[in-house]
Amino acid sequence: MEQMVIKLTVRDKILLLLLNYTKFRGELQVPVDLTQEGIASNLGIIRSAVPRAVGSLISRGEAEEYLAHVDNLSRRRKVYLLTDSGILAARSLLDSLNTLKIEVIDSGSKRTDNLEKLLSSNLVSLKNISDIVLTRTLDRSAVKGPGGERRRRTSYTHSLTPPDMFLDREVESEEISKFLSSSKKRVLVIYGIAGVGKTTLSWKVTQLFGNKMDIFYIDLKEWTTLGYVIRELSGFLASTGDDRLSSFSDPRADLDIDQVCDLLKTLPQEAPLLFIFDDLHRAPQEVTDFLGCLKERLPFMKGSHVMVLSRTRATFYDIRDVRLKGLVGEMELLGFDRETSRKFLLERGFDAKEVDSVIERTGGHPLALVLVEKEGLDIDMEDFDHFLKQEIFSKLPPDRLRLLGLLSLCRLQLGETELSFMLGRGSDAIPSLMDGHLVFGTTGGYMVHDLIKDQAVQALDPDVKESCHRDLARLFHERLTGMGFHQEIGMDVPPYPFGLEDEPGLGPVPLFVSEEIYHQLGSGEELEAMDVLIKAALQIPSMDLVREFGPALVGAKRGDKDPANKERKDFIRMLLNIADGNYGKALITARKVCKYRAADDDTLIGSMRACCGLWLPHLIDKELGPEEGLKAMEAIDEDVVPERMRYYLLVTKASLMYKVGDHKGASVAYSEFLNAITGNEDLPVQLKDILNDIVSKTNRGSIKEATDQFHRIMALTSANRDILREEMPYVDIDHHLLSAIYSLHYVKRAC
Repeated sequence: MEQMVIKLTVRDKILLLLLNYTKFRGELQVPVDLTQEGIASNLGIIRSAVPRAVGSLISRGEAEEYLAHVDNLSRRRKVYLLTDSGILAARSLLDSLNTLKIEVIDSGSKRTDNLEKLLSSNLVSLKNISDIVLTRTLDRSAVKGPGGERRRRTSYTHSLTPPDMFLDREVESEEISKFLSSSKKRVLVIYGIAGVGKTTLSWKVTQLFGNKMDIFYIDLKEWTTLGYVIRELSGFLASTGDDRLSSFSDPRADLDIDQVCDLLKTLPQEAPLLFIFDDLHRAPQEVTDFLGCLKERLPFMKGSHVMVLSRTRATFYDIRDVRLKGLVGEMELLGFDRETSRKFLLERGFDAKEVDSVIERTGGHPLALVLVEKEGLDIDMEDFDHFLKQEIFSKLPPDRLRLLGLLSLCRLQLGETELSFMLGRGSDAIPSLMDGHLVFGTTGGYMVHDLIKDQAVQALDPDVKESCHRDLARLFHERLTGMGFHQEIGMDVPPYPFGLEDEPGLGPVPLFVSEEIYHQLGSGEELEAMDVLIKAALQIPSMDLVREFGPALVGAKRGDKDPANKERKDFIRMLLNIADGNYGKALITARKVCKYRAADDDTLIGSMRACCGLWLPHLIDKELGPEEGLKAMEAIDEDVVPERMRYYLLVTKASLMYKVGDHKGASVAYSEFLNAITGNEDLPVQLKDILNDIVSKTNRGSIKEATDQFHRIMALTSANRDILREEMPYVDIDHHLLSAIYSLHYVKRAC
């Protein structure tokens, strides 16, 4: 009997979370978990999704909002608790989930438990409950090598998978040994083409030197943030008994590269340390910058060495570090030499003539030597790619070829849960492909070797390829839904695209959005992809996403007469024009979008129209000047503007008035802005008191005394950045507070 599919919404998970805190109803002191930030952190969702979901609960009468003191915070915050109706709804939901049967995979064995038991034992949390309920599977097994062995390590190398075999590399191992014993050379950069054995060599290093030093290993990806690297370093040091980076274990902690490196600089010298950073060529620039900063401290970190693996030479050092200072060493990793290749092939049963033929064809490339089989040697091969197509892909059963296609098409790693979501449970395709060395496992999931990805995709039938794209799009849609991305968009939208940094704490959301759109395009679902990109523009304004997919979406389905699709294309075209700085064309399109009339069931068009209404003054200011921008600002219907956006409208209006020379009007707008701040009960009392004092001094003409106190304001705004961002989104608070003070002074002096 087919299982009923259960998908938990963000609202459902908030109900389950708040059910644990009913004892705090009516209390004036509550845990941080009941704030918007706490809810987002507990559920692993973007914070901007919380107000919408909580608002839905409040409108249903299932939750209430009030101000309370929060543990470890100096001011009151908005918190959320369930009403009686909410408690009943949460208990009903929990009762329906508790009896679900979940298959638990652990250490090679399988068992079935009720979800209630898994929740009570903390094996399932509110961060992973959506996936568990959807797939009815909890995989607790460690990632294994192709041989299925589990290994226990004292080093922090849990993300490093043991290879099937390790051949030779005696020369390289000896050079690494010399590097680790050097007091001068502290960084070794190992570079080489894909599949040549860089990661395998790093595994060998952990085996050779793991009993002599503490070793940290991290496999870097395109989405690896600096915060994640520092948290992993914190965990590594904690495992050695050192907690100096413990303050950075919280994902919300502010990161200062210099501060982190200065802390590492003071590491004790009792035990030597080796830090291994693999696949640096994939990592974002901030990780490379961190390594550059760490490199400068290494001469003072006696006993500590850094090994970096990359496909190309890294950019965090230059020739002076190599030739003059001797601080950095370089090693280019090549294919196996002829003797090593010969030894390996002879051990696999090839005769001398076959060995010579294989070496000529593969150039000693390790992966090629592993994949080649004796049965294929009588084929007239032009090159290794031809061999892959004729002897590997053409002989794979359909289910294995489909799995290889899914892994090759996806630009992120896929784990057991994701593959079960698309393929169903019980498939033996993964072990089979791992046995054939086509797939290898990491802590992040499973990967296809870069050398064979393109060939695997080319081997797919077009219909199968489209189906794979469709399944992957559905997977990332579910991921984003669980993170609150695909909720209905309201009016609380960015006032201008790309003008400010993305919301902190977004984590993998932009990457998942990119994947969903990419695979929707691959499966021919252009219209669905448009909606996803528009939702991204209204929630996580990203110029990169617009530039990556905008042209393809605008050009999709030319001649489509559906008005709703044309309107979506117009909105995306406007975003592209803004990203390219073509404000004239963007303005024309924005005015068109503002006139759209959405169907009753098309809330996205309504959000687009409301969004453009807020963006128009900016576009008009840039294209036609501040006078016209000010007229557009005054034409905005304030009744439809969210309460939180009023601060932004006031400072924008003041700025435009200042540009046109209406200093008195700017002063009036800034006065309203300051009054709104001092009258806001949710803002810190100390901040409001100092601001009142500064305004008083300004009104008395004591501008020097007022500005002398401004450093106190900046310290408070920095300490209360979260609450200010929540109450006054998109407002550069320090800039506009100072502008307001000078504007008041200017008008006072003029009078």
